[in-house]
Amino acid sequence: MTEYPPRRIPFTGDRAVTRPCTVGQWDFWLRTHRPGEPSFTDMTSGGILPAGVTVAEVLDGLGALVGRHESLRTLFRLADDGTLVQEVLAEGEVEVELVDLSTLTPEDAVGDWSPFPEGLPHDPATMVPFGARIGLLDGRPTVFQLWMSHLAADFISGRIVADELVKLLEGRLARPPGAAPVDVAEEERSPRGRRALAKGLEHWRRELAAAPPTMFTAPPNESGTPRYWRGGIRSQALPTALDVVAKRYRVGPTHVLLAAAAVLLGRHTDHDRCPVRLMAGNRISTMLRHAVGNLAQEVLTVIDLNGETFGDVVRNTWAASMRVQRNGRFDANEVAALVAASKVDLSIAFNDLWTPVRDLAVLPAVPPAPSTFHWERKRDRASVTFFLEVHEDLTDTSAIRLSLLADTAHLPPPTIRAFLFGIERLVLSLVDGDLRLAEIEPLEQHPATALAAPATGAGSPSGHAGSTAGPRLPATPPPPLP
Repeated sequence: MTEYPPRRIPFTGDRAVTRPCTVGQWDFWLRTHRPGEPSFTDMTSGGILPAGVTVAEVLDGLGALVGRHESLRTLFRLADDGTLVQEVLAEGEVEVELVDLSTLTPEDAVGDWSPFPEGLPHDPATMVPFGARIGLLDGRPTVFQLWMSHLAADFISGRIVADELVKLLEGRLARPPGAAPVDVAEEERSPRGRRALAKGLEHWRRELAAAPPTMFTAPPNESGTPRYWRGGIRSQALPTALDVVAKRYRVGPTHVLLAAAAVLLGRHTDHDRCPVRLMAGNRISTMLRHAVGNLAQEVLTVIDLNGETFGDVVRNTWAASMRVQRNGRFDANEVAALVAASKVDLSIAFNDLWTPVRDLAVLPAVPPAPSTFHWERKRDRASVTFFLEVHEDLTDTSAIRLSLLADTAHLPPPTIRAFLFGIERLVLSLVDGDLRLAEIEPLEQHPATALAAPATGAGSPSGHAGSTAGPRLPATPPPPLP
C-alpha cells in the first residue's frame, strides 16, 4: 500500500468578473435550499487515462481544464438584495487527490466521491466548485475522477469535462470552449432571452392546468424507517430490448422507459394522466452544445395515458418530452408562484442519465446474466414520492441500472421492488410486439410475476436478486425483503 500526499495545482484564466447568475443556477440554488429536497449538490464524472501519461501531465491537464472553463473557477454568493451572483476567478489553486487503486474496494473506485470530508461541506462562496483524484497502479496514473458542484456543472457538462481531459492529454483537443455562464446570463436578460423565459412560464401554466392534483390519492400506509427508500436493479437484458422496442416506435430508449413507468404508475394509482418532472438539457443552440455550466432545468409535463395500446402511450410520452425540451428555460421564482397557486403535487420525477452516454458497441453477444436488485439508500426526508433514474453501470458497460427513490408511506418496499422489475418485465414483453393497455396488469394483481425469481446477486447488499434474462416471464414467487 502506497500513500500519496495531495497536490495543489495552479490555474489561470482569461478574466475575472462578477455578474448575476443564470436562471439555471438560481433554480438549482433554490432547490438545494428547500426542506426535504434530495441532495443534488454535487456530481462526479471520470474515465480511463491514456496509456503512458505521467502524473505531472495529468496534473497540468487538470489545471488547464479549470483555466479553460470559467464555471469550474466560479464562486457563488447572495448579494445584499438577495440575488445570487457568480464571481469568476482569474487564478487560484485546486487540490488533487492521488490514491493507490489497490487499496480501494470496487465501490470506492467507481462510486460517488467528494473531496470534502464528512461534516465539512463545500462552501460555494469561498471554494472553487471543482476537485479531482487520480487512481494509480504501481505508481502509474490509470483512472481519474472529477468532482463538480451542480451550481457549476450539469450532467452533460461533467461528461464534456471528462472527455476533454482525455483529448487534451492525447493532444487532440481542438475545439474552443462553449459559452461561459456569465455570457449565458447576459443573453437571458436580452429581449430574445426574456421571450424564451416567458415561453417557458406559459408552458408551466398549461401543464399545471392539465395535471391531476395528485397521483397518490389513497390514504398513505405506515411508512418504513427511514421513510424514503431507494432501490436499484442492474439489467443486461434491458439495453437490447430497449433498442428493439424504441426502433419499432421510432423514438428513443428514454421515451420507452418513461412510458413504461408512467403506464405502471397510472395502473397503480388509477389515473389516466401522469404529471412528471423531466430534465431539459437546454443545449439546442451551437454556443451551448459544448458549454460547461448548470444549463439543465427540471420542467413539468403531463403524459396522457389514454389509448388502445402501449404504443399510443409511447407517442404521447414523446410529445410530452418534446414540450419539455422546447420550453426548458424559465424564471424559478415565477414558476414557484404558479405551482403554489395551483396546489398540484409535483412529487414524480424521471431522469435518464444512461441514454446520452451509452456506447452501442458494448452490447454483449452472449445471453444476458440474471438481473440483480439491492437497496441503495434510505433517508428520512425527500420532496418526492416517486423518482426514477436511469444510469450507466460503471462496473458493467453492457448493463443498465434503474434506481427508484420512493416514499414508503405510498409505495412500500415490496412495491418499490415490484415497480423496478415491472418496468423491466414490461419492456421485455414488448420485444415480440405491441401490447394492448388492457393486458398490462397492476403490479399487486399478479405478485408472482411482478418480481423476478430469487437468486444471489453479486455485489448486492441485500443478498437477493431477480432473474429476467430474456423476454419470457418467470412464474415464481418474489424474493423476501431483507
